[in-house]
Amino acid sequence: MELVAGIDVGGTRKGSHVAVIDLAGRLVEPVLRVATPTTGIRHLASLQVSSVVIDAPRAPAPEGERSRPCERALRRETGQGIFWTPDSAHVAEHYLRDWLETGFAFFAAAGAAGLGVEEGFPSAAFAQLDTRHPGESRAGFTARVVAEVRGRFGCVSFEVRDQDERDALCAAWIARACHLGHARYAVSDDGQTDRIAWIDRAERHEIEPVLHQP
Repeated sequence: MELVAGIDVGGTRKGSHVAVIDLAGRLVEPVLRVATPTTGIRHLASLQVSSVVIDAPRAPAPEGERSRPCERALRRETGQGIFWTPDSAHVAEHYLRDWLETGFAFFAAAGAAGLGVEEGFPSAAFAQLDTRHPGESRAGFTARVVAEVRGRFGCVSFEVRDQDERDALCAAWIARACHLGHARYAVSDDGQTDRIAWIDRAERHEIEPVLHQP
């Protein structure tokens, strides 16, 4: 059974969340909270996960820039707000330094373990999977989308309890889309530096029939 995974990165105090699914989109275990990138990637390697999508920046922006080209590309293509990753000098003084450095460590650990790894943006995927209702909170919206998509996958095993777990699961669905060739990528102008994976609303007709495969 081939497996893919998604990681919602948190800081060192909060921990991060890891979701592992099969290619039918179903969780194969409860979403796991891990204390360190080493622990999380070691767990994925033990399961022989083939690829993983990480919900965090892969690297700092180029020197002297306050965002990465792929982030600007994703904003243009989706209209979704996204965190602008600063360059290394500003990462060191950023109030989210702990989160940023944890994300960098996850990418390094995944690469060292030989896992296929992509950066993903669950917020853009959620926005493409459905429309947020007027007055609906983000938590309410993502909980509704997760319930609907899991219903289409035909599996509700293992409770998905909060926003961190929903983001990890959505990252895993992006990993599945990458594996199946359905993902979209926001790339830099040169097409050679970092890219961010997401799911396009226009491709739902290609994605959804696959949901019903056993």
